[in-house]
Amino acid sequence: MLAPGVLVDPWPIVDAAGAYGGRQWSLDPSTTFTVATLRPGEEKPSLARSPARGLADCLLPRAAAIHEKGNELLVTCLGRDELVSYDARPGAASARAKRRWKVASGPTGLAVDETGQRAVVWSQFESSLSLIALGEGAGAPERIAIAPRAPLDPRLARGRRLFHDVGSSKIAFDGRACASCHVDGRDDGLSWITRDGPRQTPMLLGRLEGTAPYGWL
Repeated sequence: MLAPGVLVDPWPIVDAAGAYGGRQWSLDPSTTFTVATLRPGEEKPSLARSPARGLADCLLPRAAAIHEKGNELLVTCLGRDELVSYDARPGAASARAKRRWKVASGPTGLAVDETGQRAVVWSQFESSLSLIALGEGAGAPERIAIAPRAPLDPRLARGRRLFHDVGSSKIAFDGRACASCHVDGRDDGLSWITRDGPRQTPMLLGRLEGTAPYGWL
């Protein structure tokens, strides 16, 4: 069994370092992507980590499926709006992407059509399907728009995209999104070590109204 995931190192989010002229702070990414492999009869999974932290191959993985003919693990990456392929051959699981496709915003669902040799990705934020041919040399994904039952207010839609946006220095220096720590608006259960002392990730759901400006307290 293969499963995508994200490893988080809450200590330290900011490292203290001595330097000429005084104390400086060196910034180090705190997240890395991984593919976990659990074999029959084993109690603990083995982890194949991404070669880099921060802006790794897949951020905010949300759905996964096996493409049996291509020996691929396919993963939708909500933070980068991509479908990414990993080697799924026995003993060869790696967290280094083989290939990737850009899809519509908010990919949260995935299915593989083995007969038609294609992947079907559901993108919640844009309410559309992306049809992706899995053969070699295939072209760009085909998109099918689906009218939402109740269109979201443009301000709420923009806020949702910003909440899941990765790679923006305005949000975090190491590629995290708000949704990295506040999955589905809740919390990751971690206490982060910062230069100002430990800070526990607060739950957002039902706790935001009337509490601005926001912080870690």
